[in-house]
Amino acid sequence: MNQNSDSRESVETRQRIQQQTELITALLAEIRELENDFSRQDDSATRQAQEEASHEYDEYQEQQQDAQHRFSRDQRLSSDERNELKTPVASGQPSLPPGRGSR
Repeated sequence: MNQNSDSRESVETRQRIQQQTELITALLAEIRELENDFSRQDDSATRQAQEEASHEYDEYQEQQQDAQHRFSRDQRLSSDERNELKTPVASGQPSLPPGRGSR
């Protein structure tokens, strides 16, 4: 009977090992799935941050170009014309330099 009980214990031990192996395999699969989900979410957040940064950079470039155009335009004006643009006009209308307006 001793051999019979050893055999039974051996079968039970193998069954427990098999159950634990299946449980570990299932847990590892779940961990991989969670890692993949996290990675996809992380990629999405990274992509969104890159898009926002790109948009902000585009806006910065537009502002920079506008400033360069204004600077170039102002450089073409004479010093009298620049001073005239700086002084407020009582009528609220900007005054045109002599000879530049419509007649």
